[in-house]
Amino acid sequence: MQALQRRVEAGGAIIREGENGGGLYQIVLGNVDISKRIDGRRSALLASLGEGCYFGEMSLLSGGLASATVTAVGPVELAQLPEGLLEVLDRADQVVVLDNLLSRAAIVVNVEIAAGASERDRAVAWDTAQRRIAEWLDRLN
Repeated sequence: MQALQRRVEAGGAIIREGENGGGLYQIVLGNVDISKRIDGRRSALLASLGEGCYFGEMSLLSGGLASATVTAVGPVELAQLPEGLLEVLDRADQVVVLDNLLSRAAIVVNVEIAAGASERDRAVAWDTAQRRIAEWLDRLN
């Protein structure tokens, strides 16, 4: 599977909360802000990421909709690994990727706690991520 190259101009939404995430992204050049609606009203900045960082793991793990919005701070160049990424990797690579994604999911849930996300939203995100990883691990065995 080849990574897709994507360029987004300043202010452009790369992923929108509540929509399909589109896969796993790595920032090649530039910076992004990750924000989430809290209590359905206000938006809270969860993180700012730069070159070499990746995002999109939560929707990749959950197999569902994006849990946050990712916006280009300035012009951004991205490498996008589309959905279905794990299905084409060999077993050893899948285990490494799943381990890294689970660690990242734990960090994201902790950031959401600090940003004031509801306990229910955090629990649902974490349970979904864990369930999806368990499903992938079952397929590996």
